[in-house]
Amino acid sequence: MTKKFPLIKSTEPTVADDALSVSDIWVDISSAPAIKKCTSIDPVTFQAASGGTPNAHAASHTDATDDIQSATSSVKGVATAAQITKLDGIATGADVTGSNAPQAHAASHENAGGDEISVAGLSGLLADDQHVLDAEVVAAVIAGNFVPRTYVWFVKGTVAVGTEQGATFRMKRATTVEDVELHVKTAPTGAALIVDINEAGTTLFATKPEIDISGTTEDNNHAFSDTALAAAAELTMDVDQVGSTVAGADLTVLLHVKEAVI
Repeated sequence: MTKKFPLIKSTEPTVADDALSVSDIWVDISSAPAIKKCTSIDPVTFQAASGGTPNAHAASHTDATDDIQSATSSVKGVATAAQITKLDGIATGADVTGSNAPQAHAASHENAGGDEISVAGLSGLLADDQHVLDAEVVAAVIAGNFVPRTYVWFVKGTVAVGTEQGATFRMKRATTVEDVELHVKTAPTGAALIVDINEAGTTLFATKPEIDISGTTEDNNHAFSDTALAAAAELTMDVDQVGSTVAGADLTVLLHVKEAVI
């Protein structure tokens, strides 16, 4: 018969059936597979072929006789422990597209930072409330221990003499009176227009504010007799005198104060 090489059988080859000769290789595919080499014909004997069974050899691929090279930017290979450590240090979703390695650098964009962001020339609406600016304003107000406020009375149309015209204002906290302003759209003629502001019925003025004949704003000759208002104090506005020929119309009274901060 014609010999097939190597012999692949599940039973031991014979000289008669398989034309077996010394050094022939037999691939044993029985329940105990192996690669064997014929060492003798009379009698027929076999021994395991050298290197027939693969050995554990991972170590030979790492810094050894069959070394697998490390990957670089220009050479294919396997990732090294150092490379994996670097990858593990990159946050999920990080964008590493710049020329420099990413780093925490928000402070460098702040005022006086090395990479300060300038607002010069910016336009449009801001995306959110500017909390930092709010905090600065609050801090400045607290440092002065007061909040500026203005109380406004408005008398529409022709002004007439009368008490407690417009709103009554109740002080939320201790308050200091700073100044008063008067405005009319139609000037009084024949006589000045005189206004009074009272705390619980008592005037705040030693000299009451007035709009002179043919004027539309207060003459700034007023003088206060009381500028300290307690919490819960109530303020009302009286018109003591109007123009004798033309009364005046559309009166606005503004009282500027400083309210204490708790």
